[in-house]
Amino acid sequence: MEGRLWVALDPAGGPIGFALAGTDDDTAHLLELAVHPDHGRRGVGRQLVEVVVAWARDRGRRAVVLTTFAEVPWNAPFYERLGFRRLEATELSPTLARTLREEEAEGLHGRVAMRLDLMRPAPYVVRLMFEWGGGVLWPGNDAARARFDVDPCEDLLPLSDSTRATLERLSVWHDTSLNWEYPPDPGPWSADDEARFEAEAARALDAVRAELGPDYEVVYVPM
Repeated sequence: MEGRLWVALDPAGGPIGFALAGTDDDTAHLLELAVHPDHGRRGVGRQLVEVVVAWARDRGRRAVVLTTFAEVPWNAPFYERLGFRRLEATELSPTLARTLREEEAEGLHGRVAMRLDLMRPAPYVVRLMFEWGGGVLWPGNDAARARFDVDPCEDLLPLSDSTRATLERLSVWHDTSLNWEYPPDPGPWSADDEARFEAEAARALDAVRAELGPDYEVVYVPM
């Protein structure tokens, strides 16, 4: 991950705000933004966000993402005025989903993930979603359903044999997470088992995104 810190200065050279960002997959993540209260409502925060957006665009990132408080006026509503949108649970990358879980565990309730797209939306949305009994890649928008129908479409996509084999291996592995004798009961996986699976799924997601290219937006739906 490449990281960058920007500091806003007052006319005397004193720090009045900062933005901290890093790269993750094909996005840039705005990790922290803060402005001293004495300098609030003067456009400093907006200018810092614009610098981060320009930096992300120069590096070919598809979007800038962040997590913030949903209802605090200078958090999510502020970013919405700058063009960010709130993400549904099904749109979260593994990193954003993990970040929200960690924030919740630390007592930061009412957080939301947001995204500012920097490039044109991909025509086809595909969901990487493991279903018990088979099925890995699923059409995720009207364009994808019109082209591939509603069933799993991994066999119809331009993927390498090695990536197909990885997805098949993960699908078989995923099936072991279910108590097949009585599915409503908890499955046999431990927390460590689930973490190992999610790490492998994240690597598979990177491979699928790289092979499908800009015409496809691949969204991971965690377990």
